[in-house]
Amino acid sequence: MKTISMLAALSLISFSSSITVRDMDIRWTEEEACWSFELSAPTTGWVALGFNQKNDIVQTNLIMTAVKGEAVNAEDFYVVGFGNPQPVAKLGGEIAASDVEGEEKNGRTTVRFSIPKKAGDQYHYDLKAGDEIWFICAYSRADEFDHHSMMRQHVKVKL
Repeated sequence: MKTISMLAALSLISFSSSITVRDMDIRWTEEEACWSFELSAPTTGWVALGFNQKNDIVQTNLIMTAVKGEAVNAEDFYVVGFGNPQPVAKLGGEIAASDVEGEEKNGRTTVRFSIPKKAGDQYHYDLKAGDEIWFICAYSRADEFDHHSMMRQHVKVKL
């Protein structure tokens, strides 16, 4: 769990790509050693973005975020089986999400984070510009990560 200041450092980033998936806006840009993402959804619950090389929830690296007041909670999960996301750190991997920040405003949660281009373990994926990858986009009404999503959609994107 991380507590980070409200949309400070990453707010200066100019995002180069974006999609909207069922009212969830996803923006991303390539940095020198990482990718930076911004997620915005019509909820005051958690917001998540997953990465997978195939159209499947299993084996997805899932970054889940929730905002409560000034605090942002972020977890890095790996989905080991349907309905069974496990914290990457518990599996022996390293947490990839960094520079996490967010806010809730007018019934929308907006979060930003960065992840490395190069996977540091078996629970993450190499993310190279020009590659196609599946985004697993989701959000919930609740801040607790064990609460089921109210929206989940898989979309194939080109980084």
